[in-house]
Amino acid sequence: VTVVEGLIENVAGDFIKIKGKEYNIHNVPVKDFGGRDASKAQIKTRVHAKIVFEGSKITALLIDVSE
Repeated sequence: VTVVEGLIENVAGDFIKIKGKEYNIHNVPVKDFGGRDASKAQIKTRVHAKIVFEGSKITALLIDVSE
């Protein structure tokens, strides 16, 4: 398991940018840092996020909903 962590720099449809790189989050489960379901509407710029990979596949997007 690999994790990319940082602030979301941009959101466009199913793509988010963190640390200058774009990631496709289509069909990726979105959770808060406590593991509870979160909504894609909560994915915004300047929100702290963690992208979880298993191999090269994104398996989860964790966002800090307290921000």
